[in-house]
Amino acid sequence: MSMHETIDISLKSIRSLYRTILKEGNKLPKQIQRDFIKQKARNMFRQKYESEQEIKDAYRLGISHIEDIKVQVTTFTKLYNDDRLTKEDFKRMEREEIERKTKEYQEKNHYDNENLH
Repeated sequence: MSMHETIDISLKSIRSLYRTILKEGNKLPKQIQRDFIKQKARNMFRQKYESEQEIKDAYRLGISHIEDIKVQVTTFTKLYNDDRLTKEDFKRMEREEIERKTKEYQEKNHYDNENLH
């Protein structure tokens, strides 16, 4: 987008820009990253602009943010697409271990009870 290119700053195009930023931000792999994008977008779109030029500048900035978010999505998706365990993974593993031990205990006690009779 060149400096002399006309920019559509209609309400429809601004809403579309906002939705696109949120949509691209939702592709980030971590919730904290998605929340950060939402908060930044809200702040940017709630800000009061004094002139049409400020609105156009903010619109251009929003377009560049979309490109930045797309790069971040690609980078972070590759970065976090590994075997690191999350808190949820540890909780699941702990539950599975408890279930395994419970089953072993029950089977052992069942076997011991059968041998007593």
